[in-house]
Amino acid sequence: MSARDIKIGMSAAFKGSSAGLGIELYRGALAYYSEINQRGGIHGRSISVVALDDGYEPTPCIKNTIDLVEREQVFFLSNYVGTPTLTRALPVIKRYADRQVILVGNFTGAQPQREEPYLDQVFNIRASYRQEMMALVERLWQTGVRKFGVYYQIDAYGRSGTDGVARGLAQRGARIAAEATYVRGAKFEDDMTPAVQALRQAGVEAVLCTGAYQGCGAFIRTARDHGWAVPISNVSFVGSEAMLSLLLRHGQASGRDYTQALRQLAGGAELRRREPARRRGVPHADGEAQSTSAGRAARCQAGARAAELPEASRASSTRA
Repeated sequence: MSARDIKIGMSAAFKGSSAGLGIELYRGALAYYSEINQRGGIHGRSISVVALDDGYEPTPCIKNTIDLVEREQVFFLSNYVGTPTLTRALPVIKRYADRQVILVGNFTGAQPQREEPYLDQVFNIRASYRQEMMALVERLWQTGVRKFGVYYQIDAYGRSGTDGVARGLAQRGARIAAEATYVRGAKFEDDMTPAVQALRQAGVEAVLCTGAYQGCGAFIRTARDHGWAVPISNVSFVGSEAMLSLLLRHGQASGRDYTQALRQLAGGAELRRREPARRRGVPHADGEAQSTSAGRAARCQAGARAAELPEASRASSTRA
């Protein structure tokens, strides 16, 4: 922190199959920071962001964390995106405990950052995947579902969500009926027939997914193409707007509806057959923008302009 600004460090995916998650979080944060800066900042200091691309991969995230602390000398870290990245960066953050390095508001609900030895340096502002999945199990159990299948990204993130399903079912004397996985980095166009067939042949009555929007969207598309209309739910990290946008566009092109029986119950809202809502005044990852308030759009304008895809080597300032 200098006499003029407060520098925040961020590592997230801005390129690749999960770029929509990092871009949207980045743009949303900048819109809010811009509004603060236009009101004079914090005690006269403007907020600026150094956003580095990690491609949703652990090794670049570790390097970014070191660069943000050592080279950029950020005031604190914030808005890290993803379990496989953050869980590998946590030991690095712990190394800087004597420099009072903290991480605030990460976009992941995994367990490690909620437990020792990281409690003093990581401040979570969202539910865990364990809590989300246990809530999904409870809600679907109330509707009569007894055979649960899971579809997940085969890494620390996917296992974290699946652990929540297992715990929720164990409380009811039940177990996961079948599992299917996909590899991180999967694309919406990928054929997920083996995963669909494994779960369908097991007779599951609902599928709980822990993954990113392209891999989970590919599973939904493949399931519906095979005529399987089983209820499918995702944890909040999936990027529901980006996934819904992919499904709607593909449905319009193919003349089919891919959005039936999709539920985002853990987040308190359902994915309905509608155009995805845009964050007010903030461009969406697909490049479109929509605002329901001219005043809000004006306040967010500086942040929206600054929030084009950040370059890995530059600071993205939201100064008014």
